[in-house]
Amino acid sequence: MSKGNVRIYIRVSTEEQTIERQEHLIDDAKSQGFYIAGIYREKASGAVEDRPELQKLISELQPGDFVVAEKMDRISRLPIQDAERLIDQIRAKGARLLVPGIIDFSDIIEIAKQKGKYTGRKANKELHRKIIECHILNNPPLSISKTAKLLNTTVSMVTRVCGLYKIVIT
Repeated sequence: MSKGNVRIYIRVSTEEQTIERQEHLIDDAKSQGFYIAGIYREKASGAVEDRPELQKLISELQPGDFVVAEKMDRISRLPIQDAERLIDQIRAKGARLLVPGIIDFSDIIEIAKQKGKYTGRKANKELHRKIIECHILNNPPLSISKTAKLLNTTVSMVTRVCGLYKIVIT
């Protein structure tokens, strides 16, 4: 059973260099249970954004595909903003970038969360205050659905805030 489709990008910078050392990616992907949907070989500088085979790969991506490259610098040697835009193009197609030995980019935020370096969006304390006022401090207290409607938020947000502040839901 296939783990999914991969599109393999193999690139060297000059005509004198050979792509053979990167060909192992094909067998590696097959041995891991992936279906090879495409192999894109290119001899072009990674510092150039407009590479025909890379653009073809991106245009042919399907949701759920994996883009495999030997190293990150095979995909891009562009300045970080341009490299991020390139990766965003891959992700916008519903695909993921896989570089053997390196974590997939979509997993980076999860690792940062585990290390306590990324805590998510900051709470909207003003909205929290208004929810508490409407739901608890009103006499009589408003229901969860009325509180949500009045404050133009969701019932789940009101419930979450009540739980966060250990407020008994009425």
